[in-house]
Parts: sequence; structure tokens; C-alpha cells
Amino acid sequence: VIYTGLHQTPAQIVEAAALLGTLTGTGFFLFATPAGAGASPALLYVPLPFLLWATVRFGVGGVCVSVLALGGVSLWGAVHGYGPFLSQSPADNVTSMLLFLNVAAASLQMLAALLEERRQASQNLAESEQRFRNMADTAPVMIWRARMDARCDFFNASWVAFTGRSIPEKPDDGWAEGAHPDDLERVTREFNAAVGG
Repeated sequence: VIYTGLHQTPAQIVEAAALLGTLTGTGFFLFATPAGAGASPALLYVPLPFLLWATVRFGVGGVCVSVLALGGVSLWGAVHGYGPFLSQSPADNVTSMLLFLNVAAASLQMLAALLEERRQASQNLAESEQRFRNMADTAPVMIWRARMDARCDFFNASWVAFTGRSIPEKPDDGWAEGAHPDDLERVTREFNAAVGG
């Protein structure tokens, strides 16, 4: 949780330390003290918000470190007869605790992997759009992009320079105002035919 790379900001380090401290303290109270001995199995859900916090903010590494910290505290408690993982022998206590942690860790790691995949796809899309904008703005032709509803949502720098219009002046069908009045009817008809309108 604390270390996921060299580029951690102080705020991220403080957040990771707070998360790890809270999770360890909660785990210690629930799983490694006499107060947690014979406690309700419902208390197993208490650490889940902290594990979700680690998943969303720190990814797979955050889940692994958080489950490791919670597992260490739970293991100590199970061996000493504390927490909700009580049965007849310490070996059975530890087995129950490991099953719980494995199920929780596996599902949270899958969630973290899906979130990371989504973050990466979003970043790739933003980079692709920036490359398109750079290419379109440097092209020596007028380019505009229309959506499926025939409304335009992009105009390149050449179009802006040629028409002399600023970007706020041309949302949606603002491209039509750049056409010569004698050509407007024909251009609009051809545009609508091209987009299926």
C-alpha cells in the first residue's frame, strides 16, 4: 500500500499509512484480543471497507499489502484463540482464517485488476484523442468531426483559421455557417445524405 512506485506524493504516503494503521488496528481489535474471542462472524465484514479503499486507491499491490497486514494480525489471534476463527484446535482456527482471507483477497485482486484495466483504457483513449487532435491541427486541410446525430464536436485549427470563427461560435451545426450562402443548401443536403439524415 505504501510503496507502489517512486512517484508517490506525500499525500499518498500519508493516506497509505493511515489506511494500513486503521486496518491493522481494526484487525487487531477484532481478531487478536479477548474482545474478539467468540465474536460474531458478522464482524468479518468490518475490515471490508478498508480493503475496498486499498483496492480502489492502490490497486493489486494495495490489496496484497492490506491482506498481508490483516492476515498477520488474524493469524496471531487465531493461534492464540481470539477472533471469530475459533474451533477446537489452533490448526483449524488458522485454516478457517486462511480460507476467509483467500476468498477476500482473490475477489479484491480481481476488482483491482479490472479497475487498473479501466484506468489504462481511459488513459489510452485520452492519449489517442490527443494524438488525433495534434495530427488534425497540423494538417493543411480543414477538418471537422460529426457525431452519429450529425452534430459536429470537433474543428481543427485550419478550419478555425480559415473561417475566422472562435471555438465557442461553432458547436453542433456551426460548420454550416462557414459555408458560402450560395452553396449552403447543396452542402447541407450532401452532408445529411452522407450521415444518413
